[in-house]
Amino acid sequence: MVADALTRNSLPDEPLSYLVDDGEDFREEIVFGPAAFGLNVRGVESAAALYRAYAAKPSKIVILDIGLDGEDGLSIASHLRASGDVRIIMATGRGSVEDRISGLINGADAYLVKPVDVRELAATVEAVGARLAMGSRPLRPSPDWDLVEGGWVLMNAVGQRLRLTTTEKRLLERFSNV
Repeated sequence: MVADALTRNSLPDEPLSYLVDDGEDFREEIVFGPAAFGLNVRGVESAAALYRAYAAKPSKIVILDIGLDGEDGLSIASHLRASGDVRIIMATGRGSVEDRISGLINGADAYLVKPVDVRELAATVEAVGARLAMGSRPLRPSPDWDLVEGGWVLMNAVGQRLRLTTTEKRLLERFSNV
């Protein structure tokens, strides 16, 4: 069946990310699109399907829609956060400031509003993945870290660089203006 083939792409060596979205067209686009950028995404339609897939093969990154039938994306995010070290990207049609803040408070590392360009999602997955590669402890700006490239990159004294998402940049700007 075409839908089954579309839920798995063929990049077994790349870290696996799950996409949970009940919209079949969006799921198909997001599963295949990032493969062009070397990403391995598997799409599932519900919380139950994610929990089954995640139990069989855990992932470090999960992309969630908030408005799912049954258990919503915010609840899934809370469960995943409680179960271990997983990064969460919200990709949803809910774009109000309150929704975005709620998503970030409930565990999202990044929040994208649909329609999401595949390139934007791929860049977000890569940025979140880079944070995973740097270790699980949170980065804290200090005198050893500098903001460079117009505030879009944190760099330490040995040259390690961490590219910020738009949300992270805005948060740092807000905190620095307090």
